Amino acid sequence: MFDLTQVEEVGGFQPIEAGVYRLTVENAEVKTTKAGTGEYINVTFEITGDKYNKRKLWKMFNIKNPNDVAVKIGLGELKKMITCSSKPKALTFQDPIELCGLVVYGFVGLKEDKNEINYFLEQKDALERIKQQESVKQFSSSISADDIPF
Repeated sequence: MFDLTQVEEVGGFQPIEAGVYRLTVENAEVKTTKAGTGEYINVTFEITGDKYNKRKLWKMFNIKNPNDVAVKIGLGELKKMITCSSKPKALTFQDPIELCGLVVYGFVGLKEDKNEINYFLEQKDALERIKQQESVKQFSSSISADDIPF
C-alpha cells in the first residue's frame, strides 16, 4: 500500500531556455524503430556547468531506415556531433556506448513545449554564442518596465 497523504506534490520539469549548452553524452544505445523497420542510436545527454546542470536531453540518430534520406540525415548529424566533440577523431566505433563521455556543445530549442537539440557547434563558436547569450540576459535584466516608452 502507498500512503501519499503526507507527500508534497511536485510538478514536472519546465523546458529550459533556448540557447547553447555544454552537453556530456551519458548513454548511447541502438534501438529498433516503433515500426520495426529500422534502427536508431538513442543518445542521452546531460547538461553540465550551467544553471540547468544535470538536466537530461535526448536525441535520436537514424542509422537504418527504409527512407534513405532519414539515414543520411541521422548519420550526418551523428558525425557532426562527434566532430564537434571533445574527441573529434572518434569517427569509428564498434558500439555506441563508446560515445559516452563525449563533451559537445549543442543549440537547444523548443518544439511543442519540449526541448530538442537542433544542432551541434564547434567549441570556439559555442563559447562565443554563450558569451552573447549572457550579455543579452544581463542587458534584459537591467531594463525595468518603467524604461519602456509604451
